[in-house]
Amino acid sequence: ALAAEADRRQAMTRAAAALCDGLGAARIVAAIDPPPARDGAPVRLRPATPNDEAIMLGWQQHPDIRRHFREPRAPSAEEHRQWLAARLRDPACLLNIVLHGDVPAGALRFDRRGVAEDFEVSILVAPDRQRLGIGRAALGLARTLMPRARLRAEIAPTNAASGALFDAAGYAADGAWYVSEPESDNAASHARQRP
Repeated sequence: ALAAEADRRQAMTRAAAALCDGLGAARIVAAIDPPPARDGAPVRLRPATPNDEAIMLGWQQHPDIRRHFREPRAPSAEEHRQWLAARLRDPACLLNIVLHGDVPAGALRFDRRGVAEDFEVSILVAPDRQRLGIGRAALGLARTLMPRARLRAEIAPTNAASGALFDAAGYAADGAWYVSEPESDNAASHARQRP
């Protein structure tokens, strides 16, 4: 019966993706030896939840954060609530909270684009946590989570700070995009064998 019910199978897929992003083993590896921020505090990622709505809205509404967004107008509380609920339900979106020590310090989002292993990366570092190396550490963790994915970020030409961040994280400039190609199987195998 399930084979004949495509809508039901898609609903099951969405429900499973909302419970588990399939990155558990990579998250454990990233948690064992997290990269430090400049002040020595560990930087980690955890999946976003509906409980993150208020803090994320505060970041989204900060004027210094909005100026380089595709949509510079800050969302209302209701718009943000709907956006977050949609992102958390979407199996093509992986939304993470960046932790500085144990404190939420930003968000790192991956949106699948076309093929399965091609993701657009969006990062936001809280205004009071900038210039601590948190963004670069979070982008390093992105590669740990998805070593075989092609990661790319669209950076506005006026956003020199983001361009420098992605450049420092090993992304290559390609027009308005910064791209991190997937690790080769040999490089990934070598990295796993390091003591």
